Amino acid sequence: MEAFNEWSLATLPTTLAALISVDGKSLRCTSVGGRTAAQNFTTVVSLYERHLGVVHLQVMENAKTSEIHVAQTALKQVLPHLSLGSCLSLDALHTTRKTVETIVAAGQHYLLPVKQNRAHRYAALQAHVDTAPPESTAAALDMPHNRQVRR
Repeated sequence: MEAFNEWSLATLPTTLAALISVDGKSLRCTSVGGRTAAQNFTTVVSLYERHLGVVHLQVMENAKTSEIHVAQTALKQVLPHLSLGSCLSLDALHTTRKTVETIVAAGQHYLLPVKQNRAHRYAALQAHVDTAPPESTAAALDMPHNRQVRR
């Protein structure tokens, strides 16, 4: 896998901003230990560059480390190879201060969901949305359905 990841880094676009999705997927057939504290399974954490379809992979075992830590390590390997202004999309699991600091320190952008179970963050964002005017708006008439759509 190390040779594959070296190839993927060499293939990343350097002249255009990358769009990278970060996600982990558990391999179901590797699960052992049932629903106990001894449960373990293998997870593949991937950083997928959407322009070229290039993937950077990390494999982990759930009992030894967390997806968050593995993704942060993979980001540190990949971020120096990206052109400035790239954007990374991560799921809610990765909405952590350390992940955001890693991305921002590399001069990149990020897109992270904030769920209501993170009450403080959610309230701060909601207050901003409620008070900040939109940068732009658009209205369109959906002719087949005869309804107006505002965005």
